Amino acid sequence: MKYIGLSVLIILIFGCKTNSVKKYQGVELCKIIFKLNENDQKYRGNELITNPFFSILDSIKNAENISNEIYRGFSLEKQLEYGRKARAIANKLPQISEQLIDSLMILQEILDNKNTEILIDVIKKAGYPNIDSLPCEKSPDLVFLHSQPQYFKEIKLLITEEHKKEAINDFLYGMILRHIGGRKENDLKKVINDIEIIID
Repeated sequence: MKYIGLSVLIILIFGCKTNSVKKYQGVELCKIIFKLNENDQKYRGNELITNPFFSILDSIKNAENISNEIYRGFSLEKQLEYGRKARAIANKLPQISEQLIDSLMILQEILDNKNTEILIDVIKKAGYPNIDSLPCEKSPDLVFLHSQPQYFKEIKLLITEEHKKEAINDFLYGMILRHIGGRKENDLKKVINDIEIIID
């Protein structure tokens, strides 16, 4: 009886581990990455928060069947005329309150934290989901660029290991390190060199 219980426990442990690894492969991982990217822009890309000017300008161009290529061929005066039309419409829209913006950004921060925790788990179990090695359209590169300070130490260790394995390129590595460092340094090579001196 003791051996049956032990066998069941071993099957449960390895069964759960196999299932968690499976969900971090191929199409299943792509679904997770899609959701991470969607959540990353849920409120951050919300037109209530962002300036609607360009969306309005695009709508005007679409309504008049004007492609971006045709628009770029317009004279500066004609482009400014379209810009004035879009600005006039944007100025008539009701202004969003600071309180609503703050509320939306609190919701975004909750999603950012959840995204960060999921991506950390993915990396620990399957490595960084590099788009070159997956059948996905996008990678989750923005997730760590919007992470909160409580995750910085763990992120730094994980991405340094993934960078050494070349799963993360120099540009992304430097951008994440720059975010973790408070975005003060714009020279990404210097950011990478500084962190490698600290780590070694």
